[in-house]
Amino acid sequence: MDLQKFINFCLHLYSISTQLYDKSTRFLLELLQNADDNAYNCLTPTLNFTYKLGSLRVDCNEVGFRAQNVEAICSIGVSTKAGLDHSTRYIGEKGIGFKSVFKVADAVWITSREYTFKFDRRAELGMIAPVEPPVWAEFPEATILGYTSFYLQLAEDYNEDELVQEILSFDSILLIFLRRIREINLKVSQGNGKIWSSQLSRADRLETGNLITELSQGQSTKQYFVRKHVVNPTVLEAKRPGCLQTEVLLAFPIPDLTSEPENTPQSAIDNFNSGPLRYNWPHYVPMGVVSSFFGPVQNNIIDQLRQKPVLECWKQTLVEPCSLAYVPRDFLDDRGTPFILNSTTAFRYLSGKYPNWEINAIYQLGVTQLTAKKFLDDLNSMIASEPSTFQAKSAEWHAQLATAMLPLVLKIDLKPLIHKMPIIPLREGQWVAAKGAAIFFSENTQSLNIPKGIPVLAVDPVAGNNVHRHDLFKQLGVRDCDATEICRLIVEMHGGESFNPKAIPEPYLVSHAKFLYQASWRPLRSAELWFVTKGGGRSLGSSVYIHAERGNGSPLARISTQLETRFPFVHTDYLKSFPNDKGWFVWLTTAFHISTIPRLATPLLDGQEEGTPSLSEEFRYLLANCQSSDILWVLRENWAHYSKWIENNNSSPQSPTQVVSNHLILEELKSQKVKCRNGLVPLSKTVLPMLDHFLQDRDCFPFLDVKDAKSPRWGFLSYFGVAVNRSAQYYVSCLEALHNSNPRKELLTHIYQQIQNYYIGEELTIRDAFGKRKLICASSGPPKYTKSLRWYTVQECIAEKVKPASEYLSCGHLFRCLLATGDGELASIIKKARLINKSTPLSEIIRVFRDLSNAFKQAHPKEVADTLKWLATKPIFPISTGKKQGLFDYLAPFGDDIDWLIADRDHLKDSFQGKAPLLAFTVEELSSMENLLEHLKADSRMLSRLVKSNTTPQGLISVHKSYTMFLWERREFIKALIPKAHPERDRVIQQIENIRASVADHIIQTHTLKFRKTDVAGFPGKAEVASSATNDSLNLFLTEDCITVECPSFELVEMIAKHCGIKNLTHQNLLQTILTAATHNRIQATLLRQGIHVNVCFKEEIRGMRSKEHQFSDVIPDDNSDGERADGIRLVMIDGIGSTSKCEPMKNRMMKQDSGRCLPFRTEFQPDGIYVKDLQTHGTFGTESALHIQYIGELMASEFFAKHLGALYDPSVHWTSLLSTRAGYLPSSVSKNHASFTFNEGDISPHIAALLAVQDYHEAGLGILGEPNYHFEVAVTTGGRSAPFPLSLSQIERIRKYRRKPGKDSPTDIIILMKISDLYSGFCIDFYVDPWKLYASDGLMLLGDCDFKARIDHTLTPGQHMAYCSVNTMVEPQRRNKLSSSSNAAYLSHRRHGRWPSTPSAAPGDSYYVQSAMTLQPLPENNNIVPLPGNTIIGVKEPGTFHKYSHRPLRDAEIRLLIVLPGNGEETLRIVIFHTSIERSDQYQALSYVWGTHLQPQMLSTQAGILDVTPSLHAALRHLRQKKEPVILWVDAICINQNDKKEKAQQIRLLPHIFQRATSVIVFLGQDDRSHHAIETLMQIRAKDTSVLWPKCISPIPASWSDQSIPPHDDRMWGDIIEFFQRPWFRRIWVIQEVVLAAGVRIICGKWNIDWNDLFSAVETIDREFRTSRNDIFRTKFAWEPFLELAKQREWEARQTRWSLIRLLESFRAAESTLRRDRLFALLGFASDGDNLAFEPSYDAPLEVIVRRYACAFIKQGKVMLLLYRAGLGSQPSRFPSWIPNWTIPRPSSLYDSSSRGMNRNASWVAEPETSCDPSSDELEIHGYQVDVLITISSMRNDLGQLRAYLEEVDSMIDSLKRYPAYASESLSDLKWKVPIAGALHPRISASGTMDLRSSYKALRLDLASDSTQGSKSKVNDEVLNGAGLNYAFALQDHLSGWRFVTTKRGYAGVAPGSASVGDAVAVFNGGGVPFLVRESESRNGVHGLVGECYIHGLMNGEAKGLKGIKEWVFRLH
Repeated sequence: MDLQKFINFCLHLYSISTQLYDKSTRFLLELLQNADDNAYNCLTPTLNFTYKLGSLRVDCNEVGFRAQNVEAICSIGVSTKAGLDHSTRYIGEKGIGFKSVFKVADAVWITSREYTFKFDRRAELGMIAPVEPPVWAEFPEATILGYTSFYLQLAEDYNEDELVQEILSFDSILLIFLRRIREINLKVSQGNGKIWSSQLSRADRLETGNLITELSQGQSTKQYFVRKHVVNPTVLEAKRPGCLQTEVLLAFPIPDLTSEPENTPQSAIDNFNSGPLRYNWPHYVPMGVVSSFFGPVQNNIIDQLRQKPVLECWKQTLVEPCSLAYVPRDFLDDRGTPFILNSTTAFRYLSGKYPNWEINAIYQLGVTQLTAKKFLDDLNSMIASEPSTFQAKSAEWHAQLATAMLPLVLKIDLKPLIHKMPIIPLREGQWVAAKGAAIFFSENTQSLNIPKGIPVLAVDPVAGNNVHRHDLFKQLGVRDCDATEICRLIVEMHGGESFNPKAIPEPYLVSHAKFLYQASWRPLRSAELWFVTKGGGRSLGSSVYIHAERGNGSPLARISTQLETRFPFVHTDYLKSFPNDKGWFVWLTTAFHISTIPRLATPLLDGQEEGTPSLSEEFRYLLANCQSSDILWVLRENWAHYSKWIENNNSSPQSPTQVVSNHLILEELKSQKVKCRNGLVPLSKTVLPMLDHFLQDRDCFPFLDVKDAKSPRWGFLSYFGVAVNRSAQYYVSCLEALHNSNPRKELLTHIYQQIQNYYIGEELTIRDAFGKRKLICASSGPPKYTKSLRWYTVQECIAEKVKPASEYLSCGHLFRCLLATGDGELASIIKKARLINKSTPLSEIIRVFRDLSNAFKQAHPKEVADTLKWLATKPIFPISTGKKQGLFDYLAPFGDDIDWLIADRDHLKDSFQGKAPLLAFTVEELSSMENLLEHLKADSRMLSRLVKSNTTPQGLISVHKSYTMFLWERREFIKALIPKAHPERDRVIQQIENIRASVADHIIQTHTLKFRKTDVAGFPGKAEVASSATNDSLNLFLTEDCITVECPSFELVEMIAKHCGIKNLTHQNLLQTILTAATHNRIQATLLRQGIHVNVCFKEEIRGMRSKEHQFSDVIPDDNSDGERADGIRLVMIDGIGSTSKCEPMKNRMMKQDSGRCLPFRTEFQPDGIYVKDLQTHGTFGTESALHIQYIGELMASEFFAKHLGALYDPSVHWTSLLSTRAGYLPSSVSKNHASFTFNEGDISPHIAALLAVQDYHEAGLGILGEPNYHFEVAVTTGGRSAPFPLSLSQIERIRKYRRKPGKDSPTDIIILMKISDLYSGFCIDFYVDPWKLYASDGLMLLGDCDFKARIDHTLTPGQHMAYCSVNTMVEPQRRNKLSSSSNAAYLSHRRHGRWPSTPSAAPGDSYYVQSAMTLQPLPENNNIVPLPGNTIIGVKEPGTFHKYSHRPLRDAEIRLLIVLPGNGEETLRIVIFHTSIERSDQYQALSYVWGTHLQPQMLSTQAGILDVTPSLHAALRHLRQKKEPVILWVDAICINQNDKKEKAQQIRLLPHIFQRATSVIVFLGQDDRSHHAIETLMQIRAKDTSVLWPKCISPIPASWSDQSIPPHDDRMWGDIIEFFQRPWFRRIWVIQEVVLAAGVRIICGKWNIDWNDLFSAVETIDREFRTSRNDIFRTKFAWEPFLELAKQREWEARQTRWSLIRLLESFRAAESTLRRDRLFALLGFASDGDNLAFEPSYDAPLEVIVRRYACAFIKQGKVMLLLYRAGLGSQPSRFPSWIPNWTIPRPSSLYDSSSRGMNRNASWVAEPETSCDPSSDELEIHGYQVDVLITISSMRNDLGQLRAYLEEVDSMIDSLKRYPAYASESLSDLKWKVPIAGALHPRISASGTMDLRSSYKALRLDLASDSTQGSKSKVNDEVLNGAGLNYAFALQDHLSGWRFVTTKRGYAGVAPGSASVGDAVAVFNGGGVPFLVRESESRNGVHGLVGECYIHGLMNGEAKGLKGIKEWVFRLH
């Protein structure tokens, strides 16, 4: 093995060793090693490990202990192997190695042969000496004869889960490196009672001289080829003196491996291919990440292998990898053979003998994976070239192929390829493709009696019956054959372009129609069918006719007879098919458009878009050849059919094409001439007869020739312009008919009088007709001449001054109106109003109505009355149906019928827009039309008068105590305003007496109205106030916004006034004053002035309604309600820094011992932002950047001196820069104004001189320098050697000060500029001795004014300014340059590479060029130089010197930070760790992540050694590393010494400051993309809620929820979102303060980098939607709740409000931690009482001691009740007292918390609790009273699954009481609904409409009774829990989930926790809000265990005080 292979091997062993020796389970391997070194006299040396909770037993069948073994194991530093030959394979020592068990065990028993003794580390020297007496100690379990046994009692704070995990992960590979052990037996007793066991064994055998080892583990076996290799190391180990050889074991897996082997050395490929590893060798090709040095070698190996035939194909020949394709398992049959294996593909497919775990390595050699597309291409080629071979494959093969193809057919791009493949076998034997064919499965094809002429293809039954082929064929379009499919096929065939109906015999076509009818087929309207016609023709159904039943001689009969002469009628065979079935006739006419009457228009069927329908050819023919009266009769009788072409129906919108078509048809019919009394007249010019008897007998009028003229059915003719009733139009038509005659004046007068009568209602029609047509018949000519009659238009009369009013005296009003230009303002406005039509802009209509309203004020009442009549009939009111935003949909008259409504309130308009037709005016616009609306009496249309509104709270509901108290203080004033005449005044007064205010998440307002005899529900909206009343209480529900405003909302005042019946406006204003005034005196004075006297005396005036502190504190749940302060502590800001009386300014506090106890608030929090931003991970690396760069450079310089000066170099002395403190050293006594490094000791000067002499400083080698003081100034740059570098004024001053004086041979001081360049990419160190002379000769140039940038000119030749030498470790040592005698400054170079550089090449003239940035001068020959040995990069040194990073101690108020150095891709992670004061810390970011497992640690390179980190941290650092800039981070696993418990405790106190001072916190959730879609959806929800412009980085919202706030609840995306929030980070206890205290938080997950506020906003939206959804109503926990709890605490921190520790412990019960005590410590930093000395973290004290100490501290704070409310026997393991809650498990809220549901809880009549608590004891003494005992407990719990049975059992138990001792007014039926919900008035979460829990209870019982699953006692149908009973079910589950119903000895009923037992006592503790259950202890006299809270109806408000026989006790709880 060459050197580099050995180095890699050592690295691997080092990684293994760190894993073994850094884990807490290391002792297992120690015991295993010791066992292997033992002696055995049996065939199978065996070792057993047996784990039980709290203990571990180890048994070994060795020969046993002897005296010297006992002596060694009981002595310090003694081993039984001392003096043995360490070159042997001993790997453990029985003495020292055994002591590792005390890291995990408190006590250890040992038994072996006659020896039995015990170690106890808790005793003095217990770890190294057995307990006294020194021998016999009883072994705790039965011993095993012939075995040595160890019994370990595990330490209480030891993480046993890690031990169990280690045992479970034992691998048989351990045995391969052991000498003697052949069998290991493992046994683990799990918590659920199950026992896991496993056996590992090893067997060896020789085959052809080779050692084969077989390892067994359970049912699996592995075989290895084992070789031994002896290495002669060059470095000897101190612990193995005299060891000259090392034996290395190499194990190679043999060919039948089933799992991936370990890495083994590479052998020749040819040998592998000819041996047993023929198919395993690719695994050993170097594919992983290697160092840059080995990169070229790796690439060369892979390139050569790609070009050689080294891999086997399916033809079993070796071919080049690049020509092969790997066939995935999906494309193999069940024998592992490719589906498409033939002579062509066998050479292209990789052999299947290569294991799957090698495929990734094989891919690197050039093998590609067979893609789905290529697979299908190969299959298609196979079918095309070898169809018979494909079709001859077995049915099983085809089924497997179908399984493989089924996923492919679902892909859009592949499905067309499969469609074209002939892979479907037919019943007749041929194979077809799915494309273009109608194929059916064979079932039912023969039984359906399919008509002839239908091409039906049936699948082969064998193929169709196979489930896999069936599924594939179905995806390809093969359908089940049933009547419906045949019908569809018939219609598709008839509708096909290639269908030739003439080729189908007549009977076949007839049978097609018959089959469709018999199958009850209902085709689309666009479907067509070909029919046989009379005469044997073929026509589509839409063109053919059929005779309807008709009487002979009827108009229709005459029409049909005429129609049949020219147009096709169906063949008589159709009529004969079903002669007695009338449905057949109806079906023909409806299904395929066969008509019985003439078609009016050429029809457009559904789906047809081209062409414009016009009047049909049939109708034109009939109009020309039939009597018009017959045609009009047909139109009348069938108007329902014909009207669709004529009428403009608003209910069914028409396309523009239809509108045009209808108009053309209408106009053409209007123009048709019809027979009238006066001849043929266009239809539009005609009138119906018999309308006016005065005109009836005259022949000059166009009376239509129709029968039954008075029938209203002729009304349809009005569409054609026919006057069908007496109207203005009727008489206008009559006038027009008189043009060609000489009418008599009385006739004209009659007509004009009738028109005048209709003028008011039909003014527009009349004015339009008279304006356009000559309808005024008047005399013409001057008066003196004879006058003749002439016809005029209105304009002609005006122009010629004709005055028809003088001729027709009775018609003067008509002509004055027609000829007038306007008679005033109202007339002018009416003129404008007449012009309103659908095209009039809404703004113009609004202007007209506003003017009309104003004009009414001055108009004459008659004019107003006429106008109102006109408005009642004229459609000029714009109506909106909600379809057109900002527009109107149609015009309507005001009318008497209420067909539209007026939205006179904005919120009602929003609610009913789109639900009912509304006047299209806004509320503001309506206010300008009040006068008009008043005259119209529009109140009956106003929504405010018609709508009934209801408000309901939804979501979480909790009583707001401070606002309730606020209302209670004013209730006497409110009661004084209740009218004395109120019919229920006493009840209302009682309700006001018990008024309560609650906060609800949302309040929903619903509106309903009665419209057109139908109930219409509007869209729900948001409200601020809701109420619910019982007989004796009033509950007000308000939103948080409403409850925190300074003045009460109008809705609140209105609601209270309405409830109290306060209708007087003055009293309503007084109510507003009562709810607003700051003091009671002011309220009294105001009421007194109004004559209302309220005699109320208050003890204390509350000044100010509610302060801001009041607003904040009350939303936080109180720690108790007994007078304590609110839990939220709001710290007052002083000079921009938050502090309280206990908090000093940060500067003064940080250096004290108790630093960090009271964390100040930040004054800034980052605002929300929606856009997903790129993370600036290096933050502000500007002015601080120079310090970081300088520190890294000095750190490298320090390493240089340590390497080359050895022990002479002491960094704490010689590193004189202040930056040395960053490395953990104390500030040097000479640090001020000194160089970076100073060497002033005489004994070190010669070594410095020697070092310089080796580097070619000539004078140092001559010994003329003496012993000067050496000053090294370090200058650093990240650029190349020619790049400028910073140089400060103080450095320049020292360079000047210590410059070399001329003529002085032995200088006192020598200064050297140590320039470090290429800091991040393989740094280089250059030395410049006496750089002042370099500066004086312009070789050193300074740029800048204060802090300089310097540059050294490397272009100068040595002869000009300086002489220098260059030493590079990669340059041949025989080459060197010679120091020039003219040198002014010495320049030396030492290059150290972070990466191996390429070897420099020789240039002409024997010159050397190291890098392009620097050119070296010619190097003289024949001189030798000794180069500086070694190549050091950060954290990695020469081979053999690997060592672990060791943390240096921190000083007070000091922390560590780390710098992640720049890098690319897979380059090694390099970091620099430094110390800094937290007061003056640099800008940094804190990393928050999940530690993960330590089982496979990753190595991290630091400046001082290797550091092992978890894979998760390694991935996070790699993700955050930048390419060009360093990143400054704080990471807990690195910056805190996790092995130093004292430092860990101190740093925990600083954690709050660390996270608060960080510029931001980066949350790293992982680099996988599992949550990509979840995060994208969350960001879509956020953007949808807030963004105006959609962010470019977020995909558009899917159509499935584009109109919703969140995706539907059944969307699969919710699974991804839940999985995202189930990531371990969200449950980690330490992340709480990391997030809460951070200035800003960004979350990195996969490719997403999002802002915390964006995620919070999205989660708020989904939580709100889910909590108000009935679909998830009983999901008490959502996956995102831990996140919301975090976000809530962050919001409180932003408001500068903090919670007490006990409240935080309750809030974060679900959080997880490795050590349970961390649950307490992790919350101290932001707890309001976190500065309590009793809460000091400790990792040394037992957990029980810490828990009791914390509990007693809570009690001293007066929070004993908060402990007891959440404690109990059911919540704590036995190691903790029952009176202390178990904060490590999730638990519902306490019963006392149910006071938030409207009930007071004051069980104790003693105000304050009396307690005694000692942290050293596990008992709590508390005063109280025992009041009752439980005698019966229900068998059922109140769980939802048992709900029906539980309530039935409650009924039975209450019925057995007969009477109740309390509340005589309550019936037993009342108890049945009140007691199970603990008397709650409303649920904590509301979902259904009603808040009356009694009604909800009744509804629930009815639903349960009717549930279809009533037969099951353990199941309730989900639908039952979605009705009106939902709120009661909520109340039952809020705080009482899992409780049981109980009755007591005194006859009371109640509910208690599920752990309650008969005989438990009911106790009322002093100061307690609720009763408790206690149970006598079985082990201690006079002591009780606390069971928990309970509800006893009638004892919840101090009633127990009146019970007989009770006395005060002192309860001792344990």
